[in-house]
Amino acid sequence: MQQSGTNRLRTDGHHEIDRRPSFAQERMWFLDRMEGGRGTAYVTTPMWWVRGPLDPAALERALSLLVARHETLRTRFTERDGAARSLVAESADVTIDWRRATSVEQIDEEARAEAARPFDLSTGPLLKVVVWRLSETTHVLLAAVHHIVSDGWSTGVLVRELAALHDGATLPELPLTYSQYAEEQRRELDGGSLTEDLAYWRERLGGLPALELPTDRPRPARAGWSGATYGFRLEPELVAGLERLGRGHGATLYMTLLAVFQVLLGQWSGQRDFGIGTPVAGRSRPEVENLIGLFVNTLVVRAELADDPTFGELLARVRDQTLDALDHQDVPYERVVRELRPERQDTDSLIDAWFAMQNLPDAGRQTGTLQFTDFDSDRPNALFALSLFAQPGDDGMAMTVVYRTDLFDEVSVARLVRRCRELLAAVVVAPGVRVSELGLPVDEVGLLRRWGAGQVSSGVVGDPVALFEERVRRVPDAVAVWCGGVPVSYAELNARANRVAWWLVERGVGAEVPVGVRLRRG
Repeated sequence: MQQSGTNRLRTDGHHEIDRRPSFAQERMWFLDRMEGGRGTAYVTTPMWWVRGPLDPAALERALSLLVARHETLRTRFTERDGAARSLVAESADVTIDWRRATSVEQIDEEARAEAARPFDLSTGPLLKVVVWRLSETTHVLLAAVHHIVSDGWSTGVLVRELAALHDGATLPELPLTYSQYAEEQRRELDGGSLTEDLAYWRERLGGLPALELPTDRPRPARAGWSGATYGFRLEPELVAGLERLGRGHGATLYMTLLAVFQVLLGQWSGQRDFGIGTPVAGRSRPEVENLIGLFVNTLVVRAELADDPTFGELLARVRDQTLDALDHQDVPYERVVRELRPERQDTDSLIDAWFAMQNLPDAGRQTGTLQFTDFDSDRPNALFALSLFAQPGDDGMAMTVVYRTDLFDEVSVARLVRRCRELLAAVVVAPGVRVSELGLPVDEVGLLRRWGAGQVSSGVVGDPVALFEERVRRVPDAVAVWCGGVPVSYAELNARANRVAWWLVERGVGAEVPVGVRLRRG
């Protein structure tokens, strides 16, 4: 295929081809400009244990061949007439930073420093490789790369091909370059072949409200990207129950978990209409399967809870919406955002919550003479206020919540996780229950229904304080109130009330002393 672009000569004598980036790259460039070129939110740092007879010279040679093979690893970005441009060099100097290490703690500390070091998109290269040597046959490899030239799928391609080239393998020629893919993507949109798909998203997401989660701190004017993780595991029996539930409604396990996440966020926020983002690999064409580049696309699934459906009814909606979204996945998320122009407090995105089931190709394991296994390190960038990741395995399912630390404390996320577990267990045994009642004790569901029907007297019999204290003694762990969708037990509510009371007493407040109370609506 003939590629369009201007051939430029750099000051170092190397040639570059000046081309238009893909829509996803264009948005990444824009976000980087908003951060003044100093942001690290989109710097990814995947790491692996490398066990076996690693040959430093062979790995250096393999890296050079990899960079020559994938043009995104030779690409930098600049601006022309107010628009982003990608400059693909004929070659790029990417070498390995070899280091000695005496402990895993040292490696983790130095890896964090690499993750906090921004890339300059205008100069490149946008890949840095660090290898720590622990012993003759044990190393740790880090590939720091900017998201503008790579995605999660690409990470698997990178380590797989690097290992193969280390062993002297000859890789088949790539049928397509990333620049060709970007040109075809723009041609399809400019030519109107995706007009119907774009109209679908305009109609589906028009007027989508922002998700307003109850945060521990006010939202800043500009989003912070520092994140933390909270992990938990679903037992095999629970996962099997969720799978059976999904099959009974013609839905996958992914759809079932997404529906539960909608209920969780709906109960926590008090909203009945909001969007959740979810990724698709964006590699529906076999020609791009083995390319390193930014292909991943974001789909938005709209939660519709206003009519208080049963969970089974909600699951059917999520199933249909997910299938419809996949049918229209060729429209880049960046183009959808541009069309709808959402107004948000600290982001220009349509979404602030994310759900993903991680089933990317296995990056390593035994690859030729070397064995690659993931090096676990808690270095997350929180691109959304709250993200939930699910990783199926032989021993159940590993679940990870990634959250913005400028918005949430760990204790709040822990409560949210407990609520998530309650909902997951509840939907398996009672998919016919309405989402507003999911996870509530049976006596509280009955009380809510009687309130709704006007069958509960408004009069109070006896001293309310004495009645409450009796409840605390009798069922201290029962749910007393829901605060932002999070349950608060009678014992915890009593402790909170006592703390407030003693604080007032210490300041001279007694009987008949007026006290002003200022609270947010809730």
